[in-house]
Amino acid sequence: AGVDPTFMIIIPSQVDFGTVVKNTGMQEQDFSVEAQNVVIEPGAGIEVRVDVDDGFKLSDGSANTLDYSLYNVADLTGATPLADGDLYHRFVSDQTVDGKVTLDTDQITVAGSYSDIMNFIIEYKVA
Repeated sequence: AGVDPTFMIIIPSQVDFGTVVKNTGMQEQDFSVEAQNVVIEPGAGIEVRVDVDDGFKLSDGSANTLDYSLYNVADLTGATPLADGDLYHRFVSDQTVDGKVTLDTDQITVAGSYSDIMNFIIEYKVA
């Protein structure tokens, strides 16, 4: 179509919950995925998909992990968590999409500071 596609996708490198304490309810962290300088051919899109890993890791280097849920909305009312391979968002122009990560402190077996690097798959799709 005579368009040389260019774009930049900005994803937070890490979500850090800090110290989490067992049985203190659901913990939430906001994050955003942003598309900048998007120049693509008509009908094309940049698909950002979830690549779920093995959970938040305890910062002491032990094998303890904590499962989390990832959402592509900031308001969780009625929201369904995204699974591995689900579409986070299809960008067709410059845009920021707010999301949220949640974890349930009832599943903690070892108290401490948990963090994780979120993984996404980014693909340019021509219609």
